[in-house]
Amino acid sequence: MRRPGLLLLALACAACGARGAPLPPLRPVPPPVTDLRVAQVGTDAEITFPPPPATIDVGDGPRPVDRIEILVLTERYPAITPELLATSLERERRERLEAARSAAEAVAREAAARAAQQQGEQAGAQQEQAAAQQVEAGAAAEPAAAAAEEAVLTEEERLLRKVPRDAMQAWRTAGLTPEAMLDGARRLDEAVDRLWDALGLPTAIIDLRRPPELPDPTVIIERARRVARTVAYERELEPTRFVEFATVAASVPTDELDPLRAGDRIRYIHPVGIPANEPVRTRYYFGVRSVMGKRLGAVARVVSLAPVPVPVAPSELVATVVEKGVSLAWSPPAGDLWGRLLAADELRYNVRRRPAGQPWYPDAPLNPEPLEVPSYLDQEVTWGRSYEYEVRALSVSATRPGQQPESAPVAVASPEATTPVPVRKESAPADSGEVAVIDTFPPPAVSGLVATRSGARVTLRWQPVEADDLDGYRVYRRRVPAEGEQAEEQAGAAAEPPARVSRRERRAQRGNPLVAAGWEMLTATPITETRYVDPTAEPAISWVYLVEPLDKAGNGGEPATVTVEAER
Repeated sequence: MRRPGLLLLALACAACGARGAPLPPLRPVPPPVTDLRVAQVGTDAEITFPPPPATIDVGDGPRPVDRIEILVLTERYPAITPELLATSLERERRERLEAARSAAEAVAREAAARAAQQQGEQAGAQQEQAAAQQVEAGAAAEPAAAAAEEAVLTEEERLLRKVPRDAMQAWRTAGLTPEAMLDGARRLDEAVDRLWDALGLPTAIIDLRRPPELPDPTVIIERARRVARTVAYERELEPTRFVEFATVAASVPTDELDPLRAGDRIRYIHPVGIPANEPVRTRYYFGVRSVMGKRLGAVARVVSLAPVPVPVAPSELVATVVEKGVSLAWSPPAGDLWGRLLAADELRYNVRRRPAGQPWYPDAPLNPEPLEVPSYLDQEVTWGRSYEYEVRALSVSATRPGQQPESAPVAVASPEATTPVPVRKESAPADSGEVAVIDTFPPPAVSGLVATRSGARVTLRWQPVEADDLDGYRVYRRRVPAEGEQAEEQAGAAAEPPARVSRRERRAQRGNPLVAAGWEMLTATPITETRYVDPTAEPAISWVYLVEPLDKAGNGGEPATVTVEAER
């Protein structure tokens, strides 16, 4: 006989086991940082990114993000110097001549074959054709062998073979990686093509009897120096490879990020120093990740920076408050970080502004395009506020042909992309100090004031004053002293305020020089119309009327007056 209790217990245990083993606890994954930007400011790298969330929800409640790590990887790379360009130019000339000669021989062989075919019906054509083919085969044997050898080379091998032997040996001695050497060979090939075009050499060689001659070596070096300055060395690097070799340059707890906040982003400065003026230099790769306990977040974006000798900081920045805003003027930098002199047409400038006392400047400058002259007028200020300005210089030759200038705002790429992000490269800033924008500039004068009288009613009209900050007009009057009266007594009598004066009128009259001089204020609140009617002008008295323009800062412009004679 079975016991019902034991049966129910067995069924219950079977039901429990049907659900399987309990799942492991959820492990929090730190969020990635994707919007990473890097800029060169003088001898520093400026790294900015959005702050991480304070906590993330992992299902069983929020978990805090402990810290942010900034990773840095340095890599040696070959620089394209003017001397290397000049040496490579002669080799490029030889290769183009050889290519043109091979093409001409191929055309000649094809023409000879067609001619021989057309003469095949004539007597003895076969013998002539065979002889011609023997001659052509002997002449074309060497170029054909060279072409066959060239055909088996890959694109990478072809680029590396174009590097002069001395340069390649120096790259190997410096311990450059194969990737860095291939990247340098590709940039050298592109730079030689730009130098060829810059010297005005022909794109195609037509007449082999007149091969293109290279200009004087001093001209080549001068042009090569300009082309070398246009080469940018930033390149892509996969995040997985970056993390494998990078080191942690800074580890900042999330509760200590406030001193690094610049608006809605975190700003970190990493010194890179003055770039070495050598054929082999150093570039930097930067990445950022979040950390939760022992869990490391993914590096979603890697940005490279190859520092260049940017100009030194501008000097003598002077900010002057003028009628239309704040006028800035400064002295251009004399040279760059390598001590090379820079001409005025090689320099460009960016201007930034911040409210006084704020610890950071925005990324985007006030000027949409880099300025060509060392001056700027900021017309977008708010009168009554205080600002600070900074000016940074950049070299115009730092713009690659057909690409964004290095002063352009940093592009934000998707996490999956690996294309190099354009970076700003500017000098250290020149600061203006605090600038109080106070309006002390009066509006233009009133013109065209006329008056008409009808008994005790006087109507005034005038031309409108053209001013963006015009607040309105104030109208005054005073008696014309009668014959025999003392002007001083009359003025004192007119200056006495009426028996009933509103608080607004008393405030407007207090300290008013016109009221103190004996004028009676008729409009305590400025009027915006260019017409005023005075219904209380006693007909037996001659009156002088005055209209004064006022701006929103309370500055009074040059007034206009008109006299209305008494009725007799």
